Formats: sequence, structure tokens, C-alpha cells
Amino acid sequence: MGGRWLRRGWLPQEKPAPALRAYCWLLRKSKQAVFALNRCALEIGAHLKALRSPTARAVSAVLAKARENAGLTQRQLAVRIRRPHSVIGMIESDQRQVTVPELITLAEAMDVDPVDLLKRILRDRKI
Repeated sequence: MGGRWLRRGWLPQEKPAPALRAYCWLLRKSKQAVFALNRCALEIGAHLKALRSPTARAVSAVLAKARENAGLTQRQLAVRIRRPHSVIGMIESDQRQVTVPELITLAEAMDVDPVDLLKRILRDRKI
């Protein structure tokens, strides 16, 4: 075993990190690796479905409309909430979901009542 580590550039007393050992083990076990990859793909697919739900689309549409009605650009809104402008773009393009605290912060930054914003979201979603 020591020779194998030497060939890969590690000293005999050093061993690779646990994550690397697990990765090598997965590669050796092809059936198990395929199963693990399929399970990850299913989890990612479920997350993407949540982003494409009618409620998620309503959240992004209502937030974008509220921002435009407030006369703010994505960058200006991002400065107000002290976040990168890419966060606003991702929210408005259905690439990122909004938590309740973020929804309240965004509403306050746009000088909109968070309750009214939530009512609009619930009215606009089509389930």
C-alpha cells in the first residue's frame, strides 16, 4: 500500500483526504457510483421543479414588478439590501428562491408593505 501512495506523489505516512478516498472508492464501484449519481440527479431535479412551480414564478414576477414600480434597477435594489446585484437577477429569473426574511427585506427596500407583496404573490400564482 505504501508504494501506491509513493507513485501518486504522497509520502508513505501521508494518506489522501477522506473525500478523495471516498471518490476513488466510488469510481471502483461502478454500479454504486451510477446509483449515487442518479440519486444526486433526482435531488437536483426536485429542486429545479420547485423553482419552476407556479408559486416560485409568481414570487419572481411580483418582485420584479414591484422593483420596476419603485423605479429601481437591480443594482440599486442590491445596494439597498447590501447583496450582490446577481442575487436580484437570479431571483427575478427563477434561478433562486426567496426566503421569508429576504422577502421582507426586499419589500422594505422597495418601500412596499411585505403583507401586500405576499397577497399579490398569492393572488398571481395559478395552481
